Amino acid sequence: MKNTIARKINKKCNQLCLIVIALGALIVTPFSHCVAKPLFFPAPMEPEFLNKVYDHYIVHATGERCISYFVHEDSLCQGEAKDVEVYAITNNVGSVLKMSNLGCTVMSLTMPDVVGVFENVLLEFENPEDYTKSDQISTICGRVANSTSFGKFMLDGVEYNTNEEIDSSVKKALYSGKLGLDKKKWHLLERKNFPYKDNQLVFYYVSPDKEDGFPGNLLIFAAYTLTDNQELVVEFYAFTDKTTICNLTQKLYFNLGGIKENRTAKNIENTLVRLNCDRVMEIKKGGIPTGKLLSVEGTDLDFRNDFYPISKASKSDAEQIKFAYGLKHCFFVEPPAKQNHDESTFALCSFYNPQLKVIASVVDPYNGRQLDIATDQQSVVFYAGGFIGKHLGSSGCNYEANTAFCLDTQAPIDAQYHAHLGSIRLAPFQKYTSKTVYKFSVSEYEYDVEYVKATRKKQRTEAGVK
Repeated sequence: MKNTIARKINKKCNQLCLIVIALGALIVTPFSHCVAKPLFFPAPMEPEFLNKVYDHYIVHATGERCISYFVHEDSLCQGEAKDVEVYAITNNVGSVLKMSNLGCTVMSLTMPDVVGVFENVLLEFENPEDYTKSDQISTICGRVANSTSFGKFMLDGVEYNTNEEIDSSVKKALYSGKLGLDKKKWHLLERKNFPYKDNQLVFYYVSPDKEDGFPGNLLIFAAYTLTDNQELVVEFYAFTDKTTICNLTQKLYFNLGGIKENRTAKNIENTLVRLNCDRVMEIKKGGIPTGKLLSVEGTDLDFRNDFYPISKASKSDAEQIKFAYGLKHCFFVEPPAKQNHDESTFALCSFYNPQLKVIASVVDPYNGRQLDIATDQQSVVFYAGGFIGKHLGSSGCNYEANTAFCLDTQAPIDAQYHAHLGSIRLAPFQKYTSKTVYKFSVSEYEYDVEYVKATRKKQRTEAGVK
């Protein structure tokens, strides 16, 4: 008889000596929810992507390990030096996703432009540990994404203090402090025990009680799928044995202009953006959110109705932009009733979910790459990369401020302080879920004609066609 996920994870944790806690299945009676302090994880509901038996018609992308790295002690939390693995999967179109199990980092993602030129569209470094040094570049972020004001929060009358960092003289725990999920070594689920898709990577991590100051042992699954429809699907599932808070995101640093060898990455301020968001969270000086929602109508933060360059907001002298020292704001998805039905549903993606809404579309006006983002989350943090420090990336590529943008899908920033925005509370026997799809295509209208002509001429010459 097929074991439950909890039993299998328990066996795996024992094999890997992950953490000394019990992850075995708990036989739950109808009254077991009355137990105040459960000693074990309950058997979680099996996530859909792990509960199916998939037919492997085409074994095209195995997700095999492609390289191992030794990560230095100062790059990981708790002073542990570990081997880190890098995995790669591809689809039938030729796109490649490369990931590290250090912080579930998406190291690179290649996508074609309007003339079929494949390039990496994410900031990339040679070594996985380089991603942990600053900015949480393309890593998973949590337990609570973005900032936790004052580095503490109240839950059921108890105050919890996270690992605090100082940011512009205001205390905030950034992405859950110094020891966040981006600095943890995650573990890849083995397909022989957990059948899942060949074009998919599924990682898990157990965050122990009181890690980073958060209550409860938290079991997290993170699944990444690269479809033949040119979609990167990111899914999170989490379970706890004690009431806690949870808000995860994947902080992908995009540059649709493509990362090119031995060059400084293209400035993204001319990249065109459309957001299906009619409200933005008010912030005060230092970037601390107030919990008040402001209409974007008539402001430089209004990216609705048409495509606008990122510079519309990033270079604005509006007070709300100055308070964040640039574009780094939490936008709220428009209510479904205000959206066109075809756009608010998930028809563009590989499996239908009416709760997923298209919240953003981004186009590079030079090469025509287009990115559409659909999510089941309530808000998205739009960041124009103004704080990216100077880094030397892979293949001699240079990165600096405004060479990448982020659209982080998540629950509202500081929701633990503002109950009217919703709740990120997670209790035992509940399941946290988050799903976002990054759909790549090419624009029919926005591209440089001269670039297209020159590239097609070069392609014909290389193919020996006159």
